[in-house]
Amino acid sequence: MKMNKEKSIKNKSVILFADDNDIVLDVGEKLLQKLGYQPLLAKTGHETIEVFKKNRNEVDLVILDIRMPDLSALEITAITYLIIGPLSGLYLIFSDFSTVSETENYLLNLGYITILAFLGSVVAIIGFNYLIKHTTAIFAASVTYIIPVFAILWGIFDKESISIFQIISIGVILLGVYLVNRNN
Repeated sequence: MKMNKEKSIKNKSVILFADDNDIVLDVGEKLLQKLGYQPLLAKTGHETIEVFKKNRNEVDLVILDIRMPDLSALEITAITYLIIGPLSGLYLIFSDFSTVSETENYLLNLGYITILAFLGSVVAIIGFNYLIKHTTAIFAASVTYIIPVFAILWGIFDKESISIFQIISIGVILLGVYLVNRNN
């Protein structure tokens, strides 16, 4: 089996796929390649971190086995955020982000963005990993179908105008999910 392909392939999404089972890793690699993706492979949590560090600018998605022998999926996720976070902050400092400081109430706005990022990313990932650990993967995945309903409720709570088109769109999405899964 070929491990850790380091070359960068243009026009293909790069997926870091980590699993400690050789058979799953081999099948996953072949499936990802067949679907047109460029897989990077890792067998342990530490190897996943190393591959991610070397390819952090190319990796579009990380697929992890929830039970790796040396690190949990949550630990690997936290470490990858630590790798990306400081670099993203430096990028923001040296980009045109400084124009934000010239707007009215920019500190308040940045505070709200920070709260949203924390609640929307960190807490959501921890909650999702908790759901997967303590329920079935099908139940955890079905949570995403409820998001449009909460979006509408949040809009109503925030006194935003909600059009009939948005409500119909949510209905079409939920109907599509139902039709796809009704025989399962």
